[in-house]
Amino acid sequence: MKILKKIIEEMQDTSWQPIDVVEVELTAHHNCFYPNHKFYKVKGDEEEIYYMKQEGDVLDHVMVYQRTGYSEDDYYGFQLLPLGKGKYLKVSYSC
Repeated sequence: MKILKKIIEEMQDTSWQPIDVVEVELTAHHNCFYPNHKFYKVKGDEEEIYYMKQEGDVLDHVMVYQRTGYSEDDYYGFQLLPLGKGKYLKVSYSC
């Protein structure tokens, strides 16, 4: 719950919406900008969306897929918020 409270606090100025409860699997995907991060995929999802696992005290198990908008100072994407027992809440967001 500490993680969810922190995320809700940080997303106060963000438009976000819960999508689904999902499970993830580790992939072999690599990103040259984040060579030391692990990337995951939603189980059963056919789309090529790879979620990067965040690192840090509170956000340690949060995963994110983020894109930049046309003005390059706006962002959108998905976050996977840990619920426990291998389940994640998939949330879409934009800011």
